[in-house]
Amino acid sequence: MGLFDTKYCTEEQLNRLGKYKYKLVMSCPFDTIIGEPIYDWSLQWVPIWMAPNVLTILGFLAAFIRLLILSYYDYTHEANSYVGSPYAIPNWFWLFASFSAVLTAIFDGVDGKQARRIGAAGHVGEILDHTLDELSNLSLISTLFAIFGRGEYGISPFRLLLILVCTNFAFIGSQWEKFNTGVFFVSWSYDFANYTFINANHALLRRRTEDITCNSF
Repeated sequence: MGLFDTKYCTEEQLNRLGKYKYKLVMSCPFDTIIGEPIYDWSLQWVPIWMAPNVLTILGFLAAFIRLLILSYYDYTHEANSYVGSPYAIPNWFWLFASFSAVLTAIFDGVDGKQARRIGAAGHVGEILDHTLDELSNLSLISTLFAIFGRGEYGISPFRLLLILVCTNFAFIGSQWEKFNTGVFFVSWSYDFANYTFINANHALLRRRTEDITCNSF
């Protein structure tokens, strides 16, 4: 029996899946004060004919391109690990990293609104959204790791691996909670992670710009 010939769900399970309704609870006030107004404003620029899954994929591509550029310039995460490192990440990358993080967050917040606006909300889009969100975390965490490096003021690659494992288990735990309660609860960590990431990139870019200015005199 082939992969596509296997019947994975019973008729009862399929009927339950058809009655599924997505319920989200955001506990962070930053999302209400900052996030939602930005998402609502951005939604008016989205064409009514655009599929929500396209927005989801665009948000993931912004994070994926950031990871590709970082891998090209700092494949071993040593550029900021030691003084006089032979590797160098250009300053424009940190500005691009912040910009791509904003794009990823906006697309992630708009795709669901677009789905509800055109009546295309469903469990398939939710699965795609959560899957690409989790893959985008790899880009975010890897870029944060590149900022501090793995030297005296950074962390070891093994600790980075533990952080990635913990984020995956946190995601799995939230999905399990939703499976049992019917509510997808998003804690403060999601918004704080994005804001911290953007601020860290800006801080490093500002520091490097100051160093260049001081060395020119």
